[in-house]
Amino acid sequence: MEHLPDDVLLEVMQHLGVRHLFALRLVCKRFESLALSPHLWRHLYAPGHDDGDPHGCYGCSSLRLAPCLRHMSLTLPLQRHHKLYATTRCGVSNLAISVHDAPGGTAGAVQADLVIRNQEALGRMKILDLYLPSNINETPLLRTVATISGLESLRISCYSRAFPRSLTGLRMPRSSLKHFSCTHRPRSEAFCNLMLTTHAATLEHVDLLDEYTPSSATAPLLAAIPNLRQLECCTLPGLGAVGAACESLASLELNITRGEPGERFESRMREAAELLRHAKQLRRLELKYNSSDVSMPAAADMDLILALVPAGRRSRLEWLRICNLDDDWDGYSYQLQTLWDLLPSLPCLRHLDVGPVPFEFLLRVTPETTPALRTLMVFTESGDAVCAHDFLHTEVVQTVLSVNPSLRLYVYLPKYCGQSDPCEACALGCHQELRDDKMDYYTLQHLLMMKACDHVLIPR
Repeated sequence: MEHLPDDVLLEVMQHLGVRHLFALRLVCKRFESLALSPHLWRHLYAPGHDDGDPHGCYGCSSLRLAPCLRHMSLTLPLQRHHKLYATTRCGVSNLAISVHDAPGGTAGAVQADLVIRNQEALGRMKILDLYLPSNINETPLLRTVATISGLESLRISCYSRAFPRSLTGLRMPRSSLKHFSCTHRPRSEAFCNLMLTTHAATLEHVDLLDEYTPSSATAPLLAAIPNLRQLECCTLPGLGAVGAACESLASLELNITRGEPGERFESRMREAAELLRHAKQLRRLELKYNSSDVSMPAAADMDLILALVPAGRRSRLEWLRICNLDDDWDGYSYQLQTLWDLLPSLPCLRHLDVGPVPFEFLLRVTPETTPALRTLMVFTESGDAVCAHDFLHTEVVQTVLSVNPSLRLYVYLPKYCGQSDPCEACALGCHQELRDDKMDYYTLQHLLMMKACDHVLIPR
């Protein structure tokens, strides 16, 4: 062992965990020195109280001895060791903090502020994830977060009043964020807009997904981000300008709420359609509809679907998901019909995930109409099938999969209808490979991937 060079030993040691590295320090002075090499620790995660280390001894040892860490996760407030986390010289690349202060309490927020300031001073922190409870009041913590320098990713989950009322007087850092995610509510809008303005030069991924309908100030800030590639947001006022300004936009997730007054809803949908028409590089699109008791006209939703096929140019859309569509909504059948009619105009579409689909629509999926389609995820209309096994036996499914040998078909149904009252298909006792599948019965909301069987043409 003594003849092996240090670089070879370090190559072996990088496959060890925290506990084994600490044990290796006791072997000899050479191993003690190598076991504290930054080359090893920059990829490691410090175990905490929830990782089989009930007393936090390995995590505390890491903070005292390790030169750096890849990831550290904290739940605050801590009753002990909190000073160690606020004064450690161990720099962390990815820091996740969850604050669980009691109503009216501030201990966790204060500790989080100290930990974040310390990590910023050490200069290694690139990713910060922060969760704040709904009962926390305004705290200086988020003013600290807004001024951190060198961050590349900032994710904040907070539905509370914790966002500061005033953001004046802050010394903002240079633009560095590439990913910014924050719940978008009236109280947080000023904070979000400040971050969009400060980091416009470097931002690539922005997540403002929420049901809140913001003012018209946010969309122009998004349009001013030159390298925006991924966007998640609700139907913002002025959203149409984003598509024309952000030529690099490749992924879009829209949260659509029908509960607004009719004119406002239609105006927002026109803006969203304008965005789709101008997004020349769009590859991935998800439309998330929120349930509403308000009956809305189908025209605006149909315009949104029609915008998927821009006039005068070829659509590059590869991934499309339309979720939370209520099959009892008056405009659903019209929108579904419109989408299915447009499938031949989406030659690059490889993945399609939609709501309840009539059987006759499935028959329109062919190599001629959807040449690139490889994954189709559907619900079945009520009464079509009681379980996935029953669905598998239908003539329509066998026809679709025989015509499309490269297609993977997923259906949101339980695999089998049950042993006590089996359906006609389950009573046959065939397709036992579905029962032996490692996928749990409830995995992915009863999502089932149809697998190959011996006498039904289901591709692997």
